[in-house]
Amino acid sequence: MAEREIAQGPAANRRIACIALGRLGYKESEPALLPLLRKGAAPPDDALLWAAGRCGTKKSIPSIRPFASLATVEVRAAALVALGAIGDRDSIPKLLETAQKDEDEGIRHAAIHALGLLRAGEAVPLLLDLVRKGPDPASSGFHGWPGIFSEGDDLGDSYGPAGLIEVSIGALAKIGDKRANEVFEQVLRDDRYHLYFRDAAEAAASLGWKDLVPAIIERMEKDHAKNVKLMGPTHEEFSPALRKLTGQKLGEDPKAWREWLGKRA
Repeated sequence: MAEREIAQGPAANRRIACIALGRLGYKESEPALLPLLRKGAAPPDDALLWAAGRCGTKKSIPSIRPFASLATVEVRAAALVALGAIGDRDSIPKLLETAQKDEDEGIRHAAIHALGLLRAGEAVPLLLDLVRKGPDPASSGFHGWPGIFSEGDDLGDSYGPAGLIEVSIGALAKIGDKRANEVFEQVLRDDRYHLYFRDAAEAAASLGWKDLVPAIIERMEKDHAKNVKLMGPTHEEFSPALRKLTGQKLGEDPKAWREWLGKRA
């Protein structure tokens, strides 16, 4: 049905169908998407490019690449993410340049995310520098990112509203380079990174880096009263990461976690 809407439906339906196919990620849908990228008329919809990255194979790469440098911010961002999702490692030098130098922060965000999808070890020094630089005190840190269609699930193309530090932490988690351990700990221990505490804890958990458990517990202790006040007593902020790293089910009770850690010393 989605493929039929892409081929014959009105523009609004085509967009919805592309997002649906992209979320499903069926490689069998590539033949329905690729001809639309080859038309050579107006730039394709950003949802189409994102779907092509999720559903496409290496055959789609030559049709996606041109849009990473042309057209609107939304289309460029979607093309960058698509190149990461489809596994175009030849695009890594261009993605690195874009992540460093592009004037649009949304484009830089997309390039960093793509580097993470590609698990590009070449990007680690840049990503570490972006995190070490610290949050911009003049910015609220909240943005809307173009060219990425997901709703907080595990598709790997979803990031919340925070800034480039967040997407850099996510990319470092995908790459898995141990050099990131130090910056994750920096984030957890430094109050300036309040938008990114959970990101660092979840990144550590995804990598199984148990040596960061003490830093996560320390951050839980510092933020417990505030988090209860803001989000309620049942909200789980750090316990999912700690549970994954330790196998312990102690909830958001910092005293219980401190006691458990003390017994381990």
